[in-house]
Amino acid sequence: MDPSKLANAFEPMDEDAELQSSRMPRFVVTEALSEVYYKGLPSEPRLIATTNPSPFEDPAGSEAYSVLKELRQVGDHPIASAWSHGLGNRIFDGLNTMSVKWNSIEVLRIVKVGESSGPAIVWIGVDFGALTFEEGSDLAFTCHAFINRCGFRDFYVEIRESRVLRQV
Repeated sequence: MDPSKLANAFEPMDEDAELQSSRMPRFVVTEALSEVYYKGLPSEPRLIATTNPSPFEDPAGSEAYSVLKELRQVGDHPIASAWSHGLGNRIFDGLNTMSVKWNSIEVLRIVKVGESSGPAIVWIGVDFGALTFEEGSDLAFTCHAFINRCGFRDFYVEIRESRVLRQV
């Protein structure tokens, strides 16, 4: 990722979106959290960044265990329609402008096993070793601010390490 291009990747924010974005507490992922955050998903990818200000509740007590998660469709969340009508392409273009080595982007929900729903997530996959936790956090918050500027407030951006294998 080219950090010098971060500020220019997306159009300038209006004051409301910038203020909303600046109020979000910045959370930088730790190595320990990155290893367990996606427990239960088939590939158990490493979390690099999230805009969720409190992404993890540490299991406690004698029955402590990692919380298992699963993927769900985003359903009727308004971001789904906007995504397929150009918002997704604008995110792709912004990531390319910043020279991010991304390989997949989905809009979905990631829920604890047994829960019926969870927040909408813009889930960005990057190549292994492409971003540090700090770079990932900067990127996630930049993407969040841009999407927020488009009128969406109830979602998070998460970045994970992934490898996409294309088959014919």
